[in-house]
Amino acid sequence: MAKDGIQLKVFDKDMNRALRSIRFWGGKTLEQCSNEVIKATLNTAADAKQNVKDNGSISTSLLINSIESRFNKLRNIGEVIVGAAYGGYLEFGRKAGGFPPLAPLETWVKKKGIETDPKKIKSVAFLIGRSIANNGTKPRPYLIPAWKKNANLLVKNLKVVLRNSGRNAKL
Repeated sequence: MAKDGIQLKVFDKDMNRALRSIRFWGGKTLEQCSNEVIKATLNTAADAKQNVKDNGSISTSLLINSIESRFNKLRNIGEVIVGAAYGGYLEFGRKAGGFPPLAPLETWVKKKGIETDPKKIKSVAFLIGRSIANNGTKPRPYLIPAWKKNANLLVKNLKVVLRNSGRNAKL
């Protein structure tokens, strides 16, 4: 996983042509586009959280609670941030090799009730860590499916807004 997280971009030829003409848009069109970006960003975050629940990846709620939406000052660029350090490993899986950190595994062992004796929790976490180091983990995507669902809808909605603006008749 990249050091600075997961980055997803929308590429649509018609959208890019329309975006290049942004200086000609009126205030109402810009506001409508911003509203669509806000809606898509918030829906992507909500869908990502639901995907985590649906794929059985919740034990501590740390991941779900770390998923948040942010916007730039103009609210025309939205980001979905996953703050939990293991979010990328859940999304993409983990290849065998290298030992994972024990502290998150210890928390997981406690929350799952796998072991409750404080003297044994570290040993159980170590065994799980060794299994992960030897075998890796399978991906359980939650963010990319949420983005794909909402990106397609965003592009469709933005095209409607731009067509109705009268400035981008070629869309």
